[in-house]
Amino acid sequence: MKVLHVDCETMNPSLSLVRNGLCLMVLWLVMTTSGSAGSAPPHNIPSANLKVVQNDTGNSVDSVTVSATLTVNDLRVRPGSNRGDYNVQVGDSGADELNEGVLMVAVTQNGRDNGELENLLGYAAPSFDRGAAGFWAVVQDVTSDRAEYNTDVAVAFFRYSDWLSGWARNATAANGGTNNLFTGSKGLVLGTHFKGISAGRSRVDLRTLGINCQERRQLRQLGGQSRWNLGGLREG
Repeated sequence: MKVLHVDCETMNPSLSLVRNGLCLMVLWLVMTTSGSAGSAPPHNIPSANLKVVQNDTGNSVDSVTVSATLTVNDLRVRPGSNRGDYNVQVGDSGADELNEGVLMVAVTQNGRDNGELENLLGYAAPSFDRGAAGFWAVVQDVTSDRAEYNTDVAVAFFRYSDWLSGWARNATAANGGTNNLFTGSKGLVLGTHFKGISAGRSRVDLRTLGINCQERRQLRQLGGQSRWNLGGLREG
């Protein structure tokens, strides 16, 4: 999946996450897992490749047809998708996973022509959001309009119980507000392991858990709301 990635081999143990004008944020540390070569990885990650057919340029449930061309661990497409918003769930219901993990999304097409940009390829950036019924993938173009755009994506659901992970956001959903609300793996504490510093800036420090970033761990992050905001990582 195409995600922002930092290889921490040469970085300091303390990391800062930098977000420009971001209301919501998701972060997780991908831990190494044991397993012999040739065996299936014991990651327990539901995932899928989603094919998105644009039926028209509107933003209704009839405007797109979303299907899973490949699915792992029972990740499904949930009814009700529309332009740039693709509903997914694990198993029979999506509501039960709202506090169980986070969704990662990646665009799988390197440009797509939907006939809307004067024969130019449209490029998109992914994020995610969630509501009472579950998660959905969010895709928006990279023009100044930041408009929702239809393209194929890959999605994966990371459970808090299996992966050290979390979702940080602003408690009032203020765009650009400090990330002061956190849901994540047991043992991760807001203000200790994750701290919102100011608008668009947050810090991750897992040293009290015995995790040193210099031990070739990976930190990955993704926007966590239906607003187009860029994210980046830097050492602190």
